Amino acid sequence: MEFEINEFNQLFFKNSFFEPNDNQLLDLGTKIVQSSVNDDIKIDIIYNLITIYPNNYLLYYWMGYLHLTLKPNNAFYWFKQCYKINPLYIENLLDMLKILFENDLLSYMQKINDDNNNIMYESTDLRMRLLVASYTSKKKQFNQSINMYHKLLEETELTITDRIICNSNIGITCNDVSNYKKSMYHLETAVDLFITQPLGYKIQNNIDNAMFMFNNLFLVQDYVYNDVNEMFDRYLKLDRLLIQHNKYDFPKQNSKIRIGYLSGDYNGHSVSNFIHPILKNHTDLFEIHCFSIAKIYKPIPYNITNHNVRQLNIQDLADYIYKQKINILIDLAGHTFPNRIEVFTLNPAPIQVTYLGFPNTTGLSSIKYRITDSIADNMDSLQKYSEQLYRLPKCFLLFEDIYKLSKPKPRITPSDCIVLGSLNRENKTSFDTLHVWKTILTECENTKLLILLKSHINEEICIRTKYYCDKLNVSEDRLIITPYVDGEHGYNKLFEQIDIILDPFPYSGTTTTCKALLHSIPVVTKYHKDYHSHNVSASLLINSGVPELVAYTDDEYVEIVKSLVSNPSKIDDYKDTIKDKFKELMNPDEFMKSYEEMLLDMYNI
Repeated sequence: MEFEINEFNQLFFKNSFFEPNDNQLLDLGTKIVQSSVNDDIKIDIIYNLITIYPNNYLLYYWMGYLHLTLKPNNAFYWFKQCYKINPLYIENLLDMLKILFENDLLSYMQKINDDNNNIMYESTDLRMRLLVASYTSKKKQFNQSINMYHKLLEETELTITDRIICNSNIGITCNDVSNYKKSMYHLETAVDLFITQPLGYKIQNNIDNAMFMFNNLFLVQDYVYNDVNEMFDRYLKLDRLLIQHNKYDFPKQNSKIRIGYLSGDYNGHSVSNFIHPILKNHTDLFEIHCFSIAKIYKPIPYNITNHNVRQLNIQDLADYIYKQKINILIDLAGHTFPNRIEVFTLNPAPIQVTYLGFPNTTGLSSIKYRITDSIADNMDSLQKYSEQLYRLPKCFLLFEDIYKLSKPKPRITPSDCIVLGSLNRENKTSFDTLHVWKTILTECENTKLLILLKSHINEEICIRTKYYCDKLNVSEDRLIITPYVDGEHGYNKLFEQIDIILDPFPYSGTTTTCKALLHSIPVVTKYHKDYHSHNVSASLLINSGVPELVAYTDDEYVEIVKSLVSNPSKIDDYKDTIKDKFKELMNPDEFMKSYEEMLLDMYNI
C-alpha cells in the first residue's frame, strides 16, 4: 500500500495545478481509504481529495465516519457538509441523526425530517425505522413507539441484534406506561435471544448488546413484586457471560487511601444530590478521584481530582483507573444508564464497591461490597446479593439539593380538599399501589390525587388520564393530572399544591422523598423486609424520627392516610416540623464519620 500512497501524492500535486480530466486520483484515493492503513493516513487522503473534488458528498461522509468514534463533534461537521450536497444519502443521514439523538437534540431531528418531506417516518430502511421508534419514545410518545417496534419485529429481514434491541426497547417503554407484564416478557425474550445465539455471536456482541438488554431487564424488575430467587438468577446470567480478569498487582504504597468514584453523571442525575455532599465533606484522610463518563463534562469543584474518561473503551478505562493507584473503586450507577459497570470485571482496583445509583445487586462477583443500612436491607431479608452488604448505622443516604432553589412554603391544609401527591417517576406507580390508592380515594371523599405524568404529549395525557380514572375508579375531577415538568423550578412548585406525598411500592421514592421532607411535606410509605427498593423511604422516615408514617401492610397504609386526612391540623404539624427532623438526619459531620470509618474498615480488612 506504500506504493499506492506515493502514487496518490504524486497525482495529487499534479491535479492541484491542473483540473483533473479523469477520476484516476479519486479511484486511487478510494482504494487507499478502503484498505487497512491507519485512520490518520485515510483522513489525510480524504482531505486532499476534498480539495480536488469539493462536490463529492461521499468524501465528506467518509471523513465524518472516520471521526465518529473518537470525535463525534468533528464527525457531525463533516456529516453536515455531506448533507448540504446530498441530504437524502441514507448512510450519512442515519449517522447524523444518531448523533443528534444521542445528544437529545430532538428538535433538530424534527427539522431535518420536516425539511425533507417526512423522510424519517416515510423511510423503509429498517435502521431508520428503528431509530425513529427510539426517537418517538424519547419524545414521550410511548404507545406510538411500542407500535413501531412491534411492526419492526414483523420484518423477516430484521437482524438478531435488532430483534434484541426491539424487544428490549419494547420492554422498557412498556414499563413507562405501567404495562409491567408485557415489559418483563419482552425483556426476557431479548435476554433469551442473546443467550441462545452461537458462542461466536456472543463474543462479538458481548459488551454492547449484553449490557444493553440486561441493564434494561434489571431496571424494570424492581417495579413489580418478583420472586427474589428468580431476580437473583437473572443477575447471575450476566455474571456468567462476562469474563472476570485479574491481571493487575496492588501493592499498598499510597501515602493516602485513594477513593475512586465512577459515575455516568455527577451534575444532572438524581445521584448528584447524594454524592456531592459526600465529595464536599471528605476529610484529608483520603485522596478522592472522580471518573466521569458524562456526555457533557463538568469538573466537580471540590478538593478532588477529576477525570474525563468518556472516550475510553472498557480495557483502556481499566488501565487508566489502575494507573491512578485507586485503592477503593466505587460504582455509582449500577445498571442504570449511562454506566461502565463492566469495567469492574477487569478488577482495576483491589477493593470494588457499589453504592447509590441502583436499588439491587449488580450480580458481579468482582464487586465485593454494597453500601446500605439495616432498614433498607433488613437483617432477615430474603433478598440476595452477589456483594457483601455493609450497613451504615443510620440511613445510608446523605442528601443535599444540588439546585439550591428557594424552597416552596407548604400551604395551610384545607379540610374540604386535601391534595395527595404522586411525584415519583410514573412507572413506579404499580398495580399494587393503585389498588391501595383506590381504597383511599373511595374512603376519603375530601381528597384529590395529583399525578405527575412522564409525558407532556396531549395524546399520551388523554391515554394516561383514562387509565388512572379506570384503575382508581374515580371521575376525572378527583384527579389533578399534571404533564411532565421540564425543569427543577416547575417541579419544586408542585409541592406547594400537595398536602401528603403517597409513596409507591414495591419501588419507593428516594430523591422525591428527600425533596418532600426538605419541603416539609409528610410522606406515607410501606415497608417490606425482602426488597431494598421498597424500603428507602422507610429508612429516611424512621431515621428522621417519624416511624408512624411507615406502614407494614396495605391496610395500615390506608389507615395512616385516613388518619391524616381526618385531622388536617396533624398534617400542618408535620409541615411545621418534618423538615427540621430530616435536616438533622442529613448532618454531614455525623454521616461522614460513619462513612469514612466504613472505608477504612474495607481498606484494612
